[in-house]
Amino acid sequence: MDQHAIVCHLNVCAWLTSGPDQSSTPPTATHLPGGQGLHGYRIGPVPVPAAITLFLLFAGFVTSGCLGSAGALVLYWMYSYAVGKHPIGAQELDQMANKIASIVENKEGQGREEDWAAQPQAHNRMKS
Repeated sequence: MDQHAIVCHLNVCAWLTSGPDQSSTPPTATHLPGGQGLHGYRIGPVPVPAAITLFLLFAGFVTSGCLGSAGALVLYWMYSYAVGKHPIGAQELDQMANKIASIVENKEGQGREEDWAAQPQAHNRMKS
């Protein structure tokens, strides 16, 4: 530490220990070793990680609450659908299921037709 930094540090310590009745202003951050911080004061190494941790903790609780609510809503919708109450979107789901079933039936029918068409050729091969 150089001499200027030691004097500035002593000025800060003297200001901090002088008590609340003194109306002097604190030393500026340009006199503090380490540069400027919030409102001219240097921010210590503890408040910043603590603030980040508290923010992440709060964000985690909010996120878990939202995801939990969404999961409960999905389970309620599935229960309502299974019981037959026809919740919102059930008609679209039924239409899509019918469309997929018709596509599968058409593909199965095409497969059977191809099997019937291929059988005479296989039968002719066996004869020769």
